[in-house]
Amino acid sequence: MTEALLGVLGLVLALKLLGLVSLYLRVRGMVLRRPRWRVAAEGEVPGWLEAFAAPAVARLTTLGFEPRGALATVGFDRQLDDESHDLLFEHPDTRTWAFVYLQPVVPTGRPLFVDLVTWRRDGGVYMTLATQPGVADRALEGVELEPMPHLSLGRRVMHHRFRVESMGVEGAREMTLPGIAEDLSRRHGAMADAAVSRGEITPQADGTLAYTLGGALGVLRNIVGGLGGEPVATFHGSWGPDRLGDAPPPVHQARIHDELLLLTRRRTQRSARLWVFAGTLALFAATLIGRVEPLTLGLLIGVLLLHELGHFVAMRACGYRETSVYFLPFVGAAASGTKPEATLSERAVVFMAGPVPGLAAGLAMMHTLPTGAQLAWWMPLTLMLVYVNLFNLLPVLPLDGGRLVERVLLSPFPRGEVAFKALSAAVFFGLGLRADEVLLMLVGGFVALSLPAGFRAARAMQVLDLPGPLPRAELYARLDAAGFASMRFVRKFRLVSDLEQRLQAPAAPPWLRLAWFAAYLGLLGGAAWAARDLLP
Repeated sequence: MTEALLGVLGLVLALKLLGLVSLYLRVRGMVLRRPRWRVAAEGEVPGWLEAFAAPAVARLTTLGFEPRGALATVGFDRQLDDESHDLLFEHPDTRTWAFVYLQPVVPTGRPLFVDLVTWRRDGGVYMTLATQPGVADRALEGVELEPMPHLSLGRRVMHHRFRVESMGVEGAREMTLPGIAEDLSRRHGAMADAAVSRGEITPQADGTLAYTLGGALGVLRNIVGGLGGEPVATFHGSWGPDRLGDAPPPVHQARIHDELLLLTRRRTQRSARLWVFAGTLALFAATLIGRVEPLTLGLLIGVLLLHELGHFVAMRACGYRETSVYFLPFVGAAASGTKPEATLSERAVVFMAGPVPGLAAGLAMMHTLPTGAQLAWWMPLTLMLVYVNLFNLLPVLPLDGGRLVERVLLSPFPRGEVAFKALSAAVFFGLGLRADEVLLMLVGGFVALSLPAGFRAARAMQVLDLPGPLPRAELYARLDAAGFASMRFVRKFRLVSDLEQRLQAPAAPPWLRLAWFAAYLGLLGGAAWAARDLLP
């Protein structure tokens, strides 16, 4: 039991390490744009933004701020090319400016923020922020940042005014909208130039910027050390809790979704995927060294590779993108790829392509007499090929057989998928208890963790009655209207991604589903019958 618990702890630590590797690859894949600000033309600010910001604008007006216009901006690390907008207000007595904006990337339930800025005559800038400053903000030269996410807007205005008056109001510099745009572009541009000179980022041929190896590691250190990448703090406004509970407008939710997709699904270099493969393979081998014989470990790695390469080759043949193979410590290996528009037949082929080569090889070896030199590894390899691949064909998630049954038979019935996941989790829990194997129970736990998302997808499919693929903003609007507005955005992002994948998948006639299910049953039954002499 102790050994099993240590194995689980090792698996958790290994998954954390894999998460850091994945985060590093995402940072390396980020597209950085040179920051720039410009004065927005009249009528350029979207009407939905002005409507959503109306309560904050009303509160600023009561505090003595006057509207001055808007700026259009492209931020340093925004993945999209389109600009966002900041509404600007000035307090004429203290020469303090208020920036009203929506957080462009980080999804929050309360995404409207107000930052207060005062330019000083000595060239410095004093800012009180409604969020924790990011890594880029901390690098701005001559800017004093004071994060105050715990204060209401009214109290933060009072604090900012006190600080400005203590410095001397006459020390505050008068600014115009074009002057602010020029100053912000200059300061952030200098920050980008300094990062280039330090070798943290490098210019690309298309005019964008990208993190270097050292720069990406620095960002990773900041995130791990808690110096950057903090979650955006809740904005405590003072214009009423009902308004604070509002979801961001659907068009803004769709924008955040686009940003997250580009950040999480950006193509990684082939060399990076090879490093991930090699690193996870070494980690998998390290977790089993001392627990199994070296020969057995080598044979197991070969069997797993054959299985996952079957999936990999089938994915490439069917036009999947971002295909890769990696190992999971204590568990096995996996192949991944993306193609939301894949047909039912393509998905079925990919699922079956993993077990079939190994089963064919194992069954062939059963009826082949080994020579004397082969006796040491022939039977162990035969057993592994048959057992591993036949086990993977069982109709239980997350095995290949379970995924095939889920996709072929249950994809038109979201509630059926949820019930199937619950049954699969119970099966693994039961097997783990009977065999006193913690890892099997852990697999059941991972399957059980997907149940809430399955429930949400089933409910959404039931209440929305979606006719087919929809624009992303409209899909968010329908979800908000159907009662999903208060859902945490990370969950809503996953829900929308799931719904889009379901809607993009081409419809399959019932006869084709039955045909593939019959083929699966034939393969499972035929392989079990052919290997009956090896089964207990």
